[in-house]
Amino acid sequence: MKLPDLRSCTINCPPKKCSKDDLKKSYDVSVVPDRLQLTKSSPTQETVQVNKRTVNRYTGSYRPNIWNEQAGAGVSVNLHSDSETQTSTRSAVLRGSPFYTSLVRDKFAHNLNSSADVQAQSADIEGQNSLISVDSVASFTRFVFRLTNPHVDRKVEHMVFGNYNRYVADLLSRAFSDPKTCIFASAAALDRALRFLSIHNELLDAANLVYAHGRRMQLVQNITTFNIRLQCALKRKITHLANTTVREMAEIGVQPNSHTWALVYAAVETLDARAEVLKLIERCNPRMSTTSWSHLALTMFEEQLKLASDKELNLLASIKELDETFGRDWMFPKTLARGLHICKQRNLDKVAKLLFEVAERRGIQMTKDIHVYHFALARRQKSTKRAVDRLCSMIRKDEEPMLSLVIPRVFMTAWSQKCTNTCRVLWAFAATRGLITQTMQTVVYRALLSNTKTNPKAESPSKSQVARLAWQRLASKLIVGIDFDSARFLEHFPLLAAYFGHSASTIQMVSTWTPDDGTRDEQISLDYTTLHRDLEAWQYRRPMAIKVLSELLTEAYQMDLAWLRSGKLNNATAVELDPQAIDIKRHLNGDWLGYNTRLSRVREDLIRDAEAFGLETKEDGNHSWGYRKYESDQ
Repeated sequence: MKLPDLRSCTINCPPKKCSKDDLKKSYDVSVVPDRLQLTKSSPTQETVQVNKRTVNRYTGSYRPNIWNEQAGAGVSVNLHSDSETQTSTRSAVLRGSPFYTSLVRDKFAHNLNSSADVQAQSADIEGQNSLISVDSVASFTRFVFRLTNPHVDRKVEHMVFGNYNRYVADLLSRAFSDPKTCIFASAAALDRALRFLSIHNELLDAANLVYAHGRRMQLVQNITTFNIRLQCALKRKITHLANTTVREMAEIGVQPNSHTWALVYAAVETLDARAEVLKLIERCNPRMSTTSWSHLALTMFEEQLKLASDKELNLLASIKELDETFGRDWMFPKTLARGLHICKQRNLDKVAKLLFEVAERRGIQMTKDIHVYHFALARRQKSTKRAVDRLCSMIRKDEEPMLSLVIPRVFMTAWSQKCTNTCRVLWAFAATRGLITQTMQTVVYRALLSNTKTNPKAESPSKSQVARLAWQRLASKLIVGIDFDSARFLEHFPLLAAYFGHSASTIQMVSTWTPDDGTRDEQISLDYTTLHRDLEAWQYRRPMAIKVLSELLTEAYQMDLAWLRSGKLNNATAVELDPQAIDIKRHLNGDWLGYNTRLSRVREDLIRDAEAFGLETKEDGNHSWGYRKYESDQ
């Protein structure tokens, strides 16, 4: 059957006669149905009050934020900072069509402004580590925060992915571009992603891509985002990026704040250019708070430290001059941390010590970043007592230190001062928490490996060099091997078992020099196996409690003082000193099955995300041997 050509068909309908009143009524907006009228109307703005206590549950952040509600064509929500009169609420500006704006307002009234107590959702929720499970603004924000700030889980991520930074960049690009997840993006998540991507030179392309997606979703409306881009451009001297950022600020109508002026002031190098920047600040008259002026003072303070020598008088004169210019409030934790960082780079130990004294007199809060320089200064001055006392004092005051930076510094300080028991405690603590650094591993393994070699081939070694090498050989055998049972591995070392017998201890096997090449090769393999087992102890052993660390450190340091004073380390063997050393085995009993379960879940989430978004993973048997070995043992 041949179908008719519908294009040639005409509909013969008699023309309808319309009066002038009917024509006027058709153009009268008041008689248009609400359903049609509201969808055709222009966007409007409406300000609502949102309960501050429940904002974090919905957005994943307490700070000012911007996100899009999926209602009709979309409603933009701009969450402002705290109100001066209402401390328990925040004002949110809704922009969209009146009909859908009213829907979002009612949604906030029912979901956000409830009077019931709302507890923030925990960051350790089943499936939250996976991008596939993102289904809200809060879950998207928490995913970005966890991805850009991992802790212990990063070791598992290194097992799965070779270049972790590139993996994060690819996943962030997917999150902000995928239609299923980008609808939950917010300005807080965008800023966090840009901060991570902008500090890595190899990830600038991903930073530009994520920023472009944020502009497309109209999330770039705050000065914070532009400051991140401007800081990246000025730090790397990318002129076109800086000019583009300033031009986009002018297009959107965003005014620079004090932090913007501080970035520009720090970027210029000549004194005349900085004087012009100060004139611009006075002409523009921005809202400069005490913290804002301190950013400018910080730049001047850094320059004076770079030009100063290790003299206390120069520092006191500089501090007095800055006090007269900016007031005493210019010194705050960030200023102190930056000053200590410069002192560390230029080896200004006297200036750093004086900075600590000035900060204590002024009552400046000691943050985690500042405490790290305490231990760095103690290491340069080779003061184990100061490092141990500072760490124990922080633990007693419930001040959680940055363990990943503090523990290696204290260990190297104790290693330089021949504190055997202190090193033993710190090594065990670092092993159970995955904090053993490459430096710690190198110095210990070299000392452990030297037990199988003859004396150094130096022409005329000094007595101090010989004594130092003897202590390193002795200490390495007492430090390594926190979780090692030689009986389980004797079948893999038949020559050592035949040479020493099955009753010999591991320390005796690795500490005795043997003339045969075969036994020496097995000794080296045994050293490597022992050390490798310690490096993987965090995967299957319960982490040592930080309170236990404080108690053991105090006891261990007193034992080290007694050993050094009595000369017990002279002409002593590891077999003799091992029973007399501090006992840490009673604090290392028990496997942590829950910890391995959590790591396994994180690893599965990472692999599932990689498969879903086409990312490559690696299979490295050396890195994951201990993990699979533990699972097989169970």
